[in-house]
Amino acid sequence: MNCISTRNSSTAIVSTAICEFAKRRWKRASTIADFAHHDLDQKTRFLPGYVIGKEEPFTGRLPGMTTSYEFTERGKPMAGRTYHLQADPRTVYVLRFTGLRDKLLRIRNQTDSDRAQPEIEMSLELKL
Repeated sequence: MNCISTRNSSTAIVSTAICEFAKRRWKRASTIADFAHHDLDQKTRFLPGYVIGKEEPFTGRLPGMTTSYEFTERGKPMAGRTYHLQADPRTVYVLRFTGLRDKLLRIRNQTDSDRAQPEIEMSLELKL
């Protein structure tokens, strides 16, 4: 996996999708849903052909919310799935997967299990 790292985020490019990891802090405490809506408004709303999909809350070691969306890139149907994992009221880990729609749908079970892995928090801390 090739990674491009910056201070607060890194991007991994794999054969089927691009995965971005980021640790975000808010100046004010908020719910995960508020943060997710704000993040999606800033990051995805302006993509060509953007269509919001399903939002699903989840619980676990880090509670959070997933959001699916579709868009087009160079005339090809693309999809995205963003996982917002709330570490505390002001800190959220963001995992954003994007890729060709049919390929991303095929690896959805893998992306869902990635956010559920307890060691992902440690991995994100080390990379960020």
